[in-house]
Amino acid sequence: MHASAVQRYRHKYQATQKGRIEILLDFVWYEPLTRSKTNNPVTQRARDFHLGW
Repeated sequence: MHASAVQRYRHKYQATQKGRIEILLDFVWYEPLTRSKTNNPVTQRARDFHLGW
């Protein structure tokens, strides 16, 4: 997370939301099945979907 976003969260929202910032240790990375150009967008979509959660 970018430092300014962390500062904004701490000063503006943390007290009211009673939250905290932590590190995510579970990580999945997707690779294309083949080197075909048609697999690249599909692989990227899977990464975006998983990391967007």
